[in-house]
Amino acid sequence: MEFIKTVTTPKNTAALSQLGNLYQYLIALKICLESDDGELVNIEQYGDLTTADYNYEIKHHNDPNYSLIDTHIDFWKSLSNWVDNRNTLISHSKFILLTSAIVKEDSTFKDWNRAKSETKYQKIQDIHSAIKKSKHEYKTLQPYLNNIFTFNDDYTEKELLDVLVKVTIKHSFENAYALYENLLNHTAFLFSKMNQRSSLVRSLIGFIVEKGVLSPKEWDIEINEFRSFLQEQARKTLNNEVLDFPDIELSTEIDKATLEKNFIKKIADIPYPEKISEAAINYTQTQNVLVVMASQNPHALKEFGKQVIEAGRQLDSLKEIICLDVETNSLSKLIKKSKILYNKAGLEIQTGKIPPNIQSGIIHTHIDESDFQWKIKEEDIED
Repeated sequence: MEFIKTVTTPKNTAALSQLGNLYQYLIALKICLESDDGELVNIEQYGDLTTADYNYEIKHHNDPNYSLIDTHIDFWKSLSNWVDNRNTLISHSKFILLTSAIVKEDSTFKDWNRAKSETKYQKIQDIHSAIKKSKHEYKTLQPYLNNIFTFNDDYTEKELLDVLVKVTIKHSFENAYALYENLLNHTAFLFSKMNQRSSLVRSLIGFIVEKGVLSPKEWDIEINEFRSFLQEQARKTLNNEVLDFPDIELSTEIDKATLEKNFIKKIADIPYPEKISEAAINYTQTQNVLVVMASQNPHALKEFGKQVIEAGRQLDSLKEIICLDVETNSLSKLIKKSKILYNKAGLEIQTGKIPPNIQSGIIHTHIDESDFQWKIKEEDIED
């Protein structure tokens, strides 16, 4: 089986999103192959990947000429995450933005890794100042900029400097296709014939996906366990036995029944049509994951139900807070506030250590099964 062929010609944003997920798993596989016994690799809990010493944000771009510009969300969202997690990750020596995007000669990020923290601070201040002076609103970036540059007693400029000293940009990194080809030639697979290695890579990524995505309480990939799995697959390969493939096809195909569900109608009611496709995909993926989890653990459905209830509790609180912020003479802005509620829910609501797309699926499951409405109406304000 040619593992990479299913994503070599992505035709839509859903396929590109899946390619981004594959890239993260390929990076995880490379790190697992090159880690020492006793180490751990964590998926999604404090960033895309975390090892004992490094925290990674991983960004894939299919276009080999795609560049990391000053106002790129990849950088600012990553930096904002590191600011939020600075105390949790205080023992980590590097925060790495690993991206297939290139950094051009005239970019602010050129020579970033050699700069002192004060110089990095000046660079991002200059970008921030230019953004504030620009006629473009940069609505997508503003929440991250506000988080980074709003100082108080609990978060000072010195703490930002302490974060910046750790921030490293690994740009122009090999994209998913090149990384996959290089992994096929990894020294860890020298025991196998070249025509067997595609299946080996698929098997090992299956192990990572199952440990890092389908088991909500088992986010750490133990290198000793990974190595034992690899050794068993090596034995099977040498004996021409069938390999283990503990992976799952997370279908992104949206069926008609899903598009007719209540959670879709409630998004359309905002109205927020550009979010419908993504919501349907995330809901479908979550249902697929739940099926696999339930087959492996009979208590999975009960735990999932608790997560759905918790999502509802947090949604109610979030909507109440946003409604308090709406003035009675600003009812014409209710659609805007409804969209803010929708976006904040995706960013802020957490019911466990779960990937964002699966967490969104949990939120949509609650919306589908409850009377909660995204659309903020006049009566919501009056209450």
